[in-house]
Amino acid sequence: MPDQAVQQRWEPLRTLRRASWRAHAALLPLLHATDPVAPANTCVNLQVLWLKALAGTRGETADYISYRCLPTHTRWIVSRPLCWLYPPWMHTTIARRSLFIDDALADVLGLIRERDHRHFHVVTLGAGFDTRPMRLGVVENVRRRTATIDTRLTWSEVDLPEVIQQKRRMLERLTRRRPWLSPRIPSMHSADLSTRSGRRVVHRAAQCDALRSSQAHTTVFVLEALLMYMDPASARELLRVCGNVPGSLVVFADRLPGGVDNRAQAEAVLKAAGLTLDEWRINAKLGRATAWPFGFGWPPRVRTSGAPLHPHQSQDLAGQALAEGDARALVAAGACVSHARHMGIAHSTSTR
Repeated sequence: MPDQAVQQRWEPLRTLRRASWRAHAALLPLLHATDPVAPANTCVNLQVLWLKALAGTRGETADYISYRCLPTHTRWIVSRPLCWLYPPWMHTTIARRSLFIDDALADVLGLIRERDHRHFHVVTLGAGFDTRPMRLGVVENVRRRTATIDTRLTWSEVDLPEVIQQKRRMLERLTRRRPWLSPRIPSMHSADLSTRSGRRVVHRAAQCDALRSSQAHTTVFVLEALLMYMDPASARELLRVCGNVPGSLVVFADRLPGGVDNRAQAEAVLKAAGLTLDEWRINAKLGRATAWPFGFGWPPRVRTSGAPLHPHQSQDLAGQALAEGDARALVAAGACVSHARHMGIAHSTSTR
């Protein structure tokens, strides 16, 4: 009953959030009406690109490249100061998962600096319009039109053929504007990851010319909001492919298959795929404000079983649920849990 009361209280706000998501999708053809790249919103890739650009212009992430990938004649609507007019709804959980993956890969770069002999090859599965190859391991000097690139970090991406084609056109436009980023264009592989042939492509993407002659390298798989669009059986098989690559790491911000709601369940799913869970979080926005319908206001005030809690008490309740990794408890505490709710790092139990 308390859970039902919480669900009923937040249902009007959820309805408004869903309506704004649909309105954004409906506006995309207008925003790209004269865009020669003509990207499609396959698996909401285009919507996510706009929301990542919004988070970047608001200073919530370090992703400034997503904004540069947008058409110049319409991207002004997410630039400053207009970016501050948008409520922190959809882009906040996307920004949180982006920051988590960026931080995890930044730790990889730290390992590169500690071990000069080691190479890291990042394979982004279901990459969409991801911009990390153009940002991580890259220091730009726009005035001098140069960039310092860490060549010990290499990239491959796997996605549907139509998405890869659109991504190539988008990167061609980006590198015409910023030609010093051309060496950072990742190796792209077309595949449907829900099929057996697509999963075989993952093995090829895990290799690259720079690493075939080197035994001292680590493959890092990145899964960001991919498994949530796949059926559970295909998602498990894809995780198993990642776990079968010796010495690999998996960085994910996704929904694990099988109705996973807590850390213990996540460990079981990953163990079956040959992976050991190292770090775990729930991607949630804590403390939805009851007094402010658009999510503003501090301190947060949440309700359980219809009774208002003290702000600090509500923070403690949500914080405890977050520490325990229990998504249902977070929802009961009034938190907004992302569809791509699981964020974590796992390592392969296979050895070289």
